[in-house]
Amino acid sequence: MLVQQKAADSESVMLTQSSETGLQLQQALEQISNISTALCDIQRYYQDQSQSGVLSELQNLRGELQKSEEERKALETQLSEANGAVTQLQDEVKQLQDTRKSEDDAVEPEEKATLAPPPPPPPPPPPPPPPPTSVTNSLDLLRSRRKERAGKADPNQAAPSLDMKTRAVDEMMERIKNGIILRPVKRIQEDESAWKDQRSENRKSAILEMKGMLDNMKRQQLRRGTSRRGMGQTVGEAELLQVLQRRRRAIGENQARSTVCPSSRR
Repeated sequence: MLVQQKAADSESVMLTQSSETGLQLQQALEQISNISTALCDIQRYYQDQSQSGVLSELQNLRGELQKSEEERKALETQLSEANGAVTQLQDEVKQLQDTRKSEDDAVEPEEKATLAPPPPPPPPPPPPPPPPTSVTNSLDLLRSRRKERAGKADPNQAAPSLDMKTRAVDEMMERIKNGIILRPVKRIQEDESAWKDQRSENRKSAILEMKGMLDNMKRQQLRRGTSRRGMGQTVGEAELLQVLQRRRRAIGENQARSTVCPSSRR
């Protein structure tokens, strides 16, 4: 009995143990199936992600390839156009070179035939004459006018007055050019400086008087009409004689003073 009971107990224990192991095994199988399902889901997710990324990259690469193809075609077109332009320019340059060469070949004989030595350089221009002084010009103008008027007038009546005027003008010219000599033989340094000052003043005064006389004569000729030309000529001659007489008197007085001053100082 005990043996049967022990056998029954062992069988029950074994059954309980086998049932527990079956449950554990079933749970383990379920867990394995769940894990495999999760792994499949994860694998599908990553596959989908990788496929989408690859597809997007592939699309981008295809777009870039298409753009590069279009740019390559455009560059090939530009290159062909540039080659055509270069060829055309080379042809034009060659034509121009040929025409120029033919022109040069045609011109060379003419140049050799017409070649002549260059003309000699022109001689240098002569130096300009020295400018005359205003006083000389005025006196020459006065002389020419006097001669013209004397030629137009009666030669018998104008001969004495013309000689007198000519002598007076010549004398005045000589005095203006040479100056008035008032220095005695023996003179100290102060008298020499005074003589130089007096000479320059006399020369200036003579020039000023001659200019004033010429200006007065010009103004009188402009104011008077053609009917009073003879009267104006007579008045101008009288004024000229008066001025010359005053100059002579002034020169005589200056000479007398210069001769008296050294004797009084001694």
